[in-house]
Amino acid sequence: MIRMLWLPHDLRHALVEHALEKRPHEACGILIGSIEHGLAQVKRVIPVPNIAENTETTFRIDDRVLVSVISKLAQSDDMLIGFYHSHPKGAAIPSPTDIRLATYPDALSVIVGLQNPMSPAVAAWSIGAGVIERIEISHDAIRPPPPTPSPTRSQHFTILLGTLIAFAVVIATALYLLPPAPLPVP
Repeated sequence: MIRMLWLPHDLRHALVEHALEKRPHEACGILIGSIEHGLAQVKRVIPVPNIAENTETTFRIDDRVLVSVISKLAQSDDMLIGFYHSHPKGAAIPSPTDIRLATYPDALSVIVGLQNPMSPAVAAWSIGAGVIERIEISHDAIRPPPPTPSPTRSQHFTILLGTLIAFAVVIATALYLLPPAPLPVP
């Protein structure tokens, strides 16, 4: 599971420039890199043509281009990290169309929001199985440390259950150690 995206500043700049260049149409592309301990590192950005019917409101990557990129990845240590696209007039948040068309649940969706073209926003999202989660982005030149994993629901449940059992044991022990109640006086 990806918890953080390392998108070096020069690659972020490439995404933003591609988005600005294609405006008012949505720009799109492929993110290549590696994943280790929840940290996805983008090593290459591959801009691709947007072949959607209405390129001002949606994007579509040509399946032939995607297959070509994936087949070349089979001969390297890198992998498909995710896809990027722009919102020429909107924020860097997934639209209902983005959510509906997210077909790669293990791939990140990076969105360049050009609502304010003078200050473009870039955000990363994990979209899959009806769950949308924002992913932290690091633009540092030096590799950030892997993110600290947050507890899962089952781990939260286990901690809560352990706490309740410990509390019950303390109460039972305290009651056991109480002196017997005095006998009633006749």
